[in-house]
Amino acid sequence: MAGQMQKQLFLIMLCLSVLSGCVNHALTDARTLYYQGNYIAASDALTTCDDFAEKEKFLCLVEKGTVLHDAGEFRESNRFFLEAHRFIQDRDYISISQQTTASIINDYAIVYVGEYSEQLWIHSYLMMNFLQLGDYISARVEAKRALEVFERHPEALEDDYYTRGLIALCFELFGQFDSARIEYDIVEKNSGSQVSRPGTLPADSGELVLMIGTGRGPVKVPIEIVVPPTTKISIPHYRSASPFHVPRIQDADKKDILLHFSTDTFEVSDKSLSQRMAEIISRQTVRVAGKEAIADSFRNDRLAEFLVRVALFATEHADVRSWQTLPRGFHLYRLSLPAGSHQLRVSLGEFGAYRELPVTLTNGERVFKSLRL
Repeated sequence: MAGQMQKQLFLIMLCLSVLSGCVNHALTDARTLYYQGNYIAASDALTTCDDFAEKEKFLCLVEKGTVLHDAGEFRESNRFFLEAHRFIQDRDYISISQQTTASIINDYAIVYVGEYSEQLWIHSYLMMNFLQLGDYISARVEAKRALEVFERHPEALEDDYYTRGLIALCFELFGQFDSARIEYDIVEKNSGSQVSRPGTLPADSGELVLMIGTGRGPVKVPIEIVVPPTTKISIPHYRSASPFHVPRIQDADKKDILLHFSTDTFEVSDKSLSQRMAEIISRQTVRVAGKEAIADSFRNDRLAEFLVRVALFATEHADVRSWQTLPRGFHLYRLSLPAGSHQLRVSLGEFGAYRELPVTLTNGERVFKSLRL
């Protein structure tokens, strides 16, 4: 009888271990290859995302989209970001079964659909892609979708000035200057700094729009507290993975810069997660009480109770899933340059990396360029 009980307990431990989730190796490999600068191999590692479990599919879609964007494959990148948007729409709820499982085991039981910030940056990347493809109508569609995310989570996302700048630009392309002005006013209010609005270009000039990603985006890590004898509390929080630096556009005069907005993805991600923290802690509280009740039900058998407590302790993990190919900083520069050919250099100053950027403009032309440093 005792042997049978122990077998059942080991089965419980095994099941809980499986349900507690594990990282997809393809995702880990793709991230490593990406930060080595091998974008094509990183994209190949993620294939079509069809093989990913539903709980991790969102991450595959957005990271595949990021890799393809930085490889210059804007149409293919759009395909994955648009699928990620549909994925959120189809699954942006927590089913009763997921909620129940998460209340017993951990939050990995819930299908991940991204933090509010991650949901917003899907549309930022789509705007960047469509602008570079010359599809301004689709870019404006994504601008409006981004505004819907802002409206749902205004406090969490209030410091994302970069995306506001892209939205304003998309409106300006269609002569919707009043709508663009609203976005500039919001940035001015949230940042507490005066914002210069791009004016009419000189007759002999064109405009260069630079969309720059710098550094390595934040990652989630757990904060763990152990309450004797066997209760563990594990809460996710964001950790900075690289410093925030603002790039410099060398060989361009200060007067040439019509507009410059930057977003620190660590700050926005951290605030976004904080907006969900009450929900996370509520589930954690229910889970601690539930696990204690399960363990207490075995108190007539000390060995059984010990094994169950070990199993339940081992399955308590903070949900640290996150979009890890994001940059630390998003930077929007709009420059007025004389018509003709230019050789610019975009750098992080004394901090290292720089890119040579050849640009040719005609009178009144607007050129879009995306860079990752």
